[in-house]
Amino acid sequence: MTDVLIVSLGSTVGLRASDAELTASLRRAGAEVVLAAAAPPRQVRTLALTDLMWARAARVAAFAAIARASSAAGSALSTERAVFGPTLGMEVAGIVTRVGAAVIE
Repeated sequence: MTDVLIVSLGSTVGLRASDAELTASLRRAGAEVVLAAAAPPRQVRTLALTDLMWARAARVAAFAAIARASSAAGSALSTERAVFGPTLGMEVAGIVTRVGAAVIE
């Protein structure tokens, strides 16, 4: 089971290095860590649109990593689905997270 999911923008060499170091540090501490890297979005003209494009890329990376972890664990979170409908989620160290709903219980 994954303890920590890190969604990395990796838009600069420094961010990629710090994400890798954080991942390694958490693993040395005994956590099961998944590092999901966002694919670089296309170039756009404004800073606000750049932020939006990176946020969308991060969301796609998070969804993909959670889907892989959920299928690997084989858990369907049937209670979550019954209450909240078809949301994508997984249990991480006893905390249920749902992507898209912005809720942590």
